[in-house]
Amino acid sequence: ALTTSPYRIWSGMRKVVVGQWEAKKAGFWDKAVRKSSPLRAALLREIRNEIGVALGMDILQVLWDIRKFYDSMGLYPLIKAAMNLEYPLHTFYMAMLVHRAPRRLSAENGVSRSIPVGQFSILAGCMQSVAFSRIFLYDILEHIHNAYRPISIETWVDDMVQRAQGKSMKKMISLTVASATYLVKELGDRGCAMAGDKCIILGTCNKATKLVQSKLHKVGIKIKVGEAGKDLGLDTTVAKVRKTAAFKARLWKGKVKAKKLRALVRQVKEVGSLFNAAIKTVA
Repeated sequence: ALTTSPYRIWSGMRKVVVGQWEAKKAGFWDKAVRKSSPLRAALLREIRNEIGVALGMDILQVLWDIRKFYDSMGLYPLIKAAMNLEYPLHTFYMAMLVHRAPRRLSAENGVSRSIPVGQFSILAGCMQSVAFSRIFLYDILEHIHNAYRPISIETWVDDMVQRAQGKSMKKMISLTVASATYLVKELGDRGCAMAGDKCIILGTCNKATKLVQSKLHKVGIKIKVGEAGKDLGLDTTVAKVRKTAAFKARLWKGKVKAKKLRALVRQVKEVGSLFNAAIKTVA
């Protein structure tokens, strides 16, 4: 189902309130924040990988993919988490009224009976969906960072990258398996499942990645071992080699956009912001 126009307009009017809450409550692992971009987040991870390898450290990195995240999000766990994190309750209450309201199919000559709504799914086009993803994942990720150090999981909305870096491979394998098991179980309890065919584990040691895969398979978690993967659209090999295909594609797109917009910037001052948003994000 899609959100209605009145609800979208109403949500837009509360964007400032939600933004103030996000500024205070966003976790340090959440990279989908102001003045950031998916490219920046992925590049910083790749820089850390290269520095770690240069210092003689081993790295294990898991690229997680949640299957149909917004369609699977449990509303009751979301409500509980929103109250715990002090999300603006009036705004949240109105949003849940829309999400829990019965649906009707409208045609030219009539309207259907009310269609009951399930306990899962965020409506497509909901302007609070990104904030809801922060709420939904917050306590899971907070626990992992507290209980499984030095494991880290960084997020961009529903894209998650789990990393372990150090010189004790035995400890890294143990913590990676334990934290991954906890993550998958907690998400499963809330209605979400990992897309095993899209989840990839990368590492500086092939033997270690295969061992992690084997241990996770024993507890029912499917994951692939790969030499390379896509981290928010950027090629990553955890510093084994540098794949430049994505870099070259982004550079080419930036040049094309620059050529189209450069002339406009000189003529229309307001186009400057468009130029900066279109060019600097890919450059």
